[in-house]
Amino acid sequence: MHSRKGAVLLGMAGPGNATTARIVFTAARSGDKLAQEIVEQTCEFLGMSMATTMNSLAPGMIVVGGGVSKAGKVLLNPLVVQTRRFLMPVHRPHLKIRLARFSSRSVIMGAVALGRSLL
Repeated sequence: MHSRKGAVLLGMAGPGNATTARIVFTAARSGDKLAQEIVEQTCEFLGMSMATTMNSLAPGMIVVGGGVSKAGKVLLNPLVVQTRRFLMPVHRPHLKIRLARFSSRSVIMGAVALGRSLL
């Protein structure tokens, strides 16, 4: 483990290079404290948004897709905690957040499934 906060994250991104979600999640998984704080704050804001959606519309499940879903539990676990924090008590027992099975191909797979169902 690196002693300097953000050392793993900064080492992976390199000076002057863009920091991507993949780099942040990888650094967080490696124990980088700065990356873990970024993930926590991101999950707090996403959790607020997801809770607002659930409080308003009561969907049976929220599915997180796209490339960010490849982060796995480093994203999912804090996201569930933060969403539950902002969720109305009546909805808490029904909270289901899942990572899309097809990650970045989820949208096209859903469109194909919808198209097939309309034939």
